[in-house]
Amino acid sequence: MSESAKDSFLAAAFIALGSAALIVLAHTHSGGANVADVVGFGTLPRLYAGLLVGLGALLAGSSLIRAGP
Repeated sequence: MSESAKDSFLAAAFIALGSAALIVLAHTHSGGANVADVVGFGTLPRLYAGLLVGLGALLAGSSLIRAGP
């Protein structure tokens, strides 16, 4: 298995995992509308999941560029 194929598989796994985390967190409610609830227990996991999806997209893009025509 080539390195670009491995990177593509890993990127797809990152994007799937991050997307699943964002979906689960979107269905989790933290309560009221004050500032403590806006920046609540779900903020950091959402940030991490978004970063995971972004890094997966970057990895996928770089593996596609490396694979070339």
